[in-house]
Amino acid sequence: MSLKAIKPGSSVTKHKLFRTYCSSMYGCQLWSLDDSSVNDLCTAWRKGLRRISSVPYNTHGNILYGLSGDLPIYDEICKRSLHFIATCLHCSCDLIVFFVACHGITCARGTSLFGRNITTCSARYNFTVSDFLLGTVDVNAVVLCWTLMMQ
Repeated sequence: MSLKAIKPGSSVTKHKLFRTYCSSMYGCQLWSLDDSSVNDLCTAWRKGLRRISSVPYNTHGNILYGLSGDLPIYDEICKRSLHFIATCLHCSCDLIVFFVACHGITCARGTSLFGRNITTCSARYNFTVSDFLLGTVDVNAVVLCWTLMMQ
């Protein structure tokens, strides 16, 4: 669909603008997923999505994401974080692989950003940290399957 075919006030236009200007989340790979400010951001994002979709304020989030065709914003942030950690684990630089990624996930899990994020995601998406370290976890499939089950 070309941009010329979209009416200026349509919900498709509003959603496209909302995704462009409010969904970039640059740097979210390094956010602590268990921080309450991430939850506050997700709440505000859902409120904005409700507003542009012209649905009642009490519309359930699962219905909202189904209407928009997007992943829930928290799941999108988790997916990006997991991709970043996986990229660090498969980096060509041994310093990053062993001392940043592996140490953060295995030894300093409670104090490391990588360790806390892996723990949060493994509990949410039901995979083990060992499987993630071995590379047997397909991040996209795990997040998408969990999201579809919740809807």
